[in-house]
Amino acid sequence: MIFYKPFKDNDEIKKLFPSVEIDENKINGAYVGFDENNNMCGKCMVEIDGYNCTVKNVVQQNNDKEIIEGLLRAALNFAGNRNAFTANCSQEDISDVLFLLGFKKE
Repeated sequence: MIFYKPFKDNDEIKKLFPSVEIDENKINGAYVGFDENNNMCGKCMVEIDGYNCTVKNVVQQNNDKEIIEGLLRAALNFAGNRNAFTANCSQEDISDVLFLLGFKKE
C-alpha cells in the first residue's frame, strides 16, 4: 500500500525539489508517496495560480504508472480544493498517465 503525504510549506518543497524554481507569490503544494516500510517511492509538485494548476515535476524511480497516477490525483485534488480546476503538465515521460487522467496534448 502507498501512502501520500502532503507538503504545503515552501521551504519543505524546496528541499524535496531543489532543481525546480518555486514562485513564492503562488500557492505551491507537493505530495510524497511512501510504501509500507516508510520508503519514499515518488513525489509530485504543483503550482497554483488563480484557477490554473501547473504540474511542475513528477518523480518516480521505477516508472510505476499506478504510483504516478496516485501522486497526480493527490496533487490535482490539492489544486481543486483551492479552486484551480484547469491543469497543465509538459512532462512528456508521463504522458500516458496524463492522457488517462484526461489531459490533452496541445
